[in-house]
Amino acid sequence: MRALFCLTLILSLLSPLSADLITIADYRDDFNPNTPSEGWAYLWNRDGVIGNTANYTALLSTGSGYDSNGVNGLPDPLPGRFVTLTQNFGHPGPAPAQGVGFDVHAIAAFTVDQAGEVFIANSNLSMTNGNRAVGSDTLALLIHVNNGPAIFQQSGFDSTTFDISLGELETGDTVFVAIGPNGSDFFDGFALDFSLLQEEAVPEPSSWALLLIGLGLSGFTRRTAD
Repeated sequence: MRALFCLTLILSLLSPLSADLITIADYRDDFNPNTPSEGWAYLWNRDGVIGNTANYTALLSTGSGYDSNGVNGLPDPLPGRFVTLTQNFGHPGPAPAQGVGFDVHAIAAFTVDQAGEVFIANSNLSMTNGNRAVGSDTLALLIHVNNGPAIFQQSGFDSTTFDISLGELETGDTVFVAIGPNGSDFFDGFALDFSLLQEEAVPEPSSWALLLIGLGLSGFTRRTAD
């Protein structure tokens, strides 16, 4: 009975937890121009509007990055045109102004391998082409998980950050970060980076100390009983 009491005490003392944030993915650090690193995919919405994953297909490696046909040199044939992702930079595809029925986005996607709350951090998206008309040549950003609604959406900007919580995700959920031309694809080259962080629950230091005390009490009780 004493041993059972001690065990119950130990378990109750372990209940307080702290949550450390660990980096589970980083766009630039993880980028592999030949084959996407584990968990990553580089996509574009070739077959229809953004937000519906049935419209997404993989960008193909050119050896230095990914574009719509896997052949070095742009523009690609419609509907791909300039859509591309590299380690530091990217470009969306065309828009209705270029004869496509929807905005073509460059999409960086990551699939989480364990459940928990996930955050986007250290984010930056900024236009890089000095020939653009500032304030009129702009981008659009949409972030969603799986086939769900937009968690974050912004358009009409030259530069932005998007540090947000994505909420509690399950193992196998996929985060999509999609950059589009905002209705017109002119001088839309961009620089991109972001990290994905996840909570890692660990016992508080005081809990470890109490655990050791509890284990000592348990051992003392057993010796006394013997």
